[in-house]
Amino acid sequence: MFGILNDIAKAAVGVVTSPIAVTRDVLSATGITEETSKSYTEQQLKDILKNLENAAKSSK
Repeated sequence: MFGILNDIAKAAVGVVTSPIAVTRDVLSATGITEETSKSYTEQQLKDILKNLENAAKSSK
């Protein structure tokens, strides 16, 4: 029961903080100036999707 609420809460936080990831990408020229293999926005969206998938699995 609490697993699904935890995953939904994480996804909600991810949605709220997504503009921050977009801003970080813009300011760092889409991560080019950073030593990361993925952009911040891409990683943020993947985390949101993972949490939503976990919530869907928990609800079954």
